[in-house]
Amino acid sequence: MKILHIDTGKEWRGGQRQVFILHKNLLKNNIDSFLVCNENGILYSKAKDELQNVISLPGNIFQGIFNLKKILRKINPDILHFHDGKSLNFIEFMPASMKKIETRRVSYPISFFSRKVKYSLCDYHVAVSEEIAEYLRQFFKNVFVINSCIEIDRFVLKKPKNPFKKRFNKNILFVGSFSKQKGIEVLLEAFKSVVEQIGDVGLHLVGGGSLEKDLWKMVDDLGIVDNVLFYGFQKEVEQFYFFADLVVVPSVDGEGSSGVIKEALASGKTVIASNLDANKEIIKDNYNGILFENKNKSDLSNKIKLVLNHKIVLDKNKILETAKQFSCEKMTYKYIKIYDEILNKDGRL
Repeated sequence: MKILHIDTGKEWRGGQRQVFILHKNLLKNNIDSFLVCNENGILYSKAKDELQNVISLPGNIFQGIFNLKKILRKINPDILHFHDGKSLNFIEFMPASMKKIETRRVSYPISFFSRKVKYSLCDYHVAVSEEIAEYLRQFFKNVFVINSCIEIDRFVLKKPKNPFKKRFNKNILFVGSFSKQKGIEVLLEAFKSVVEQIGDVGLHLVGGGSLEKDLWKMVDDLGIVDNVLFYGFQKEVEQFYFFADLVVVPSVDGEGSSGVIKEALASGKTVIASNLDANKEIIKDNYNGILFENKNKSDLSNKIKLVLNHKIVLDKNKILETAKQFSCEKMTYKYIKIYDEILNKDGRL
């Protein structure tokens, strides 16, 4: 069985981490796995140093097509696995004889053109949540759900070092890209009320993106400069979770299967998340996490205050048990099962 994975992302986001983990685990299971990724991306720079069978791909689409065809002739994979929307730009140039699978990680609608020209050429579709799967089933057959995973061992720290620039009595953590879908503006507005009532509380923002300058201005306008700290993009975030009292995931749309929620669970931390359908697939309200009404800053600030004032206290064992449901071993096994099914149907196994 030869699997060739394609991911064109430049940043190191949740999707790139999942591709890295899947490729690594397939190799551990003695499967001929190959990873093709953007030569200018963080995924490539990390994977080429740590894993085998990692191949670079030019960012230019035309050069990329030419190089990818050369790679296919050399490797002759049984299955092409596309891991992001842009990687599907190559699909119409790939041999029809090769089986194709794509993983959909976001809940945004797919344009009519993309459905017809790109996604329809896939033999199988994997959604990281039931919400995404229901959408895909409107248009395609062979749709499966495989949740993204969490490497639980990453969050068992023996000698943690506090990464916070300033120590507060209470510390709230946000991890993610600074984009509209992540709802950071809602969090900042809610946090202003928390500062006014609790005082010695800090909000630590780990990430970066197009909204960073706007967020700096918003923090200044809200008068909470002394309580909000920016850390930029961080490859490793485990110590931030360790020293946080609370993790907030205020995403307003587009979530697939939130990696940040799972990271918080693996750290044994209470997480407050917006009540998007995808988040509700992971969090059972007031059992292993807390949900607030999407985009509602008042509801979010009230939930934060209840947690920080110990009016809501969740069972840490239930939080950790939930994280185990999303182990990377389980995710890898499910992908191998689908690969086997594809090749069995095609008579290759």
